[in-house]
Amino acid sequence: MDKKSFILQLEVILKKLDFREEVNKEVIDYISKKYITISNMSKEAKNDWENYLINMGNPYMSLIILIYMIVDLEKLYKARNLPNYVMIDTLSDLTLRQKLYYEEYNKLGLTQEDVCWLKHIYDLNIFKLGTLQYELATMNYEECSQEESLSKIKQRLPEGESILKIHIRRGVNLSKQHVDKSFNLSKEFFKKYYPEFNYVAYTCSSWMLYSKNSEFFSVNSNILNFSNRFELICETQRSDLPIKYIFKKEYENIEDYPKQTSLQKKVLENFNNLGVGYGVIYI
Repeated sequence: MDKKSFILQLEVILKKLDFREEVNKEVIDYISKKYITISNMSKEAKNDWENYLINMGNPYMSLIILIYMIVDLEKLYKARNLPNYVMIDTLSDLTLRQKLYYEEYNKLGLTQEDVCWLKHIYDLNIFKLGTLQYELATMNYEECSQEESLSKIKQRLPEGESILKIHIRRGVNLSKQHVDKSFNLSKEFFKKYYPEFNYVAYTCSSWMLYSKNSEFFSVNSNILNFSNRFELICETQRSDLPIKYIFKKEYENIEDYPKQTSLQKKVLENFNNLGVGYGVIYI
């Protein structure tokens, strides 16, 4: 594909994504000026993502390269006959992470953590279907420290079994209606497009599944209703993950945390009772 055709194709895709107009313009202008350089960097990144892209230490170039690689991602979707709207919905994670980076640093870029996560999207391992994200994976119990209590669970769900790991993007609607729809979409999607992937369970590791949440959330809470779908198999008391999800980052003093939402206020009132739960839904 020549440069002109590539740029036109990329512009069409970017218009479907939720980047700000000025971001689209800057990225397109930069790629147009540095087309050969970005093309070569993209090839190197695809061949050795971890050592090249993750460790390059340049947040701005990481974003540029990942946006450039969207055209190749679209080709992969077409090769597998995957719906284009699923790609656009899944890539909303890229736009969200770029927005969060901009809010934090007042410039365009992505963190190394962002790049590590987004790799799964470009490898066709994660898809956003409705309100939830689903990752093709195999079962392992590394996130469970309570080994002594897992023997019966391991008999039913052995190590190495195919599973769909559920991820919850910040800000999504977790009402029963939206979650039900997402699960139904996932069943239809993987049956149609990945019939060879015989998953036996959904799993989720999240602060939302921590059992002590029930002490400060109402019984009608979407978070509690979501967590009740899962059989809790292990949990760990820790505050870093829920704090990062709810407040985007950790602050030096508890007085510095924003109290803009009822969720933030509740969490701050129960700061020492936060944790992460790991749950399973068997198929």
